Amino acid sequence: MIRFKEITAKDLCDGYSKCATDNLKDKFFKDNFKLRTEYIPYTTKIAIAEAIMKTCCHLKDENGEDSYYVKVSSPFKYLSTIRQIIINYTNIIFNDPAERSFINEYDNLMSCGLLDKILENIPKRELQEFNSICNMVYDDIMTNYYEPHGFISNNLQRISSVLTHTSAPLFNSLSKKVSNMDDKTFQKLIISFKNKIAK
Repeated sequence: MIRFKEITAKDLCDGYSKCATDNLKDKFFKDNFKLRTEYIPYTTKIAIAEAIMKTCCHLKDENGEDSYYVKVSSPFKYLSTIRQIIINYTNIIFNDPAERSFINEYDNLMSCGLLDKILENIPKRELQEFNSICNMVYDDIMTNYYEPHGFISNNLQRISSVLTHTSAPLFNSLSKKVSNMDDKTFQKLIISFKNKIAK
């Protein structure tokens, strides 16, 4: 990866917007915008896509524990993807590393027309592959956590644990009562049970 002088999205937008003509805007952009790389390795793209999906698919519960319930924020997924593309391919940095203010920086890039210029400078095949990998990781999360078979398989251990804890005392109690019954009472119970099932 090539090292270039970094520029904040705010400084890039401000400087670009102050230029009076299209020629000055193009010169400012050319002088300040640089690509860090034209290719990100496939495994790195996967890691970035997984990080994006972890933040926008809410795979953690309110206590920070792993959760098997998926709550998706598609607008946040889009913003996070754009942010990661810019961070990983260009010399542009953002003021808030925790992403909280990226919506404002995104709006600034969009309103002055820079977002399209930035994306046009990243090789098209790279953007396609990056977006494809993000979609694959998202599809995997939906398959593994959201679809019925994924939900059941991820929750099977929890379901079995709950059933064991709740049914064991019930069956123990029932077993004690049945073992203390005389034959006549037990026969009546069986007949009554058969009649209820037959209805």
